Amino acid sequence: MGEIETFGMLHLQGSIVAATLGSDPEPYLIEAAEQAARLPDGRPSTSVTRNESFGPANVTLWRMSAAMEQREPGKVLALASTVSPADLPNDGRRAQYFVETGRAFAMQRNYRDSLYALLRAEHAAPQHVRTLAPVRELVGHMMRTARRNLTTGDLGRLAQRVGVVPT
Repeated sequence: MGEIETFGMLHLQGSIVAATLGSDPEPYLIEAAEQAARLPDGRPSTSVTRNESFGPANVTLWRMSAAMEQREPGKVLALASTVSPADLPNDGRRAQYFVETGRAFAMQRNYRDSLYALLRAEHAAPQHVRTLAPVRELVGHMMRTARRNLTTGDLGRLAQRVGVVPT
């Protein structure tokens, strides 16, 4: 199975590259989804190329990331409703799910739900989330635009934890 997972992950990487460069990520995402569908029929393997995080839920997460790169927050949130964070293979992937939804909510100027999603991301994988540049940028933006009383609550504490404001 290692080769299925590796081939699928390469296509997921290609989807993000394509989305970032302004190309269509869909052919890569379709191939990755096809590879994920093959996993139940794959032969068990002890291959060093094994990537247990690859699977259908992870493909949806990468679809969300590609949509975020294409600045399509509605698509991100629609995709988010089709997968449960519990179906994602590890804490880092679950955190990424909430980061992507938080970024999408922020693009729609829904800062309350954005903050809620970022706090859930931080709860899933604190060390990972606190060092992500998109999280730091988003929290910094929310701090600059928030009403004064909001900067002392959850948003202010998150800003301190991600290093946007001094503690």
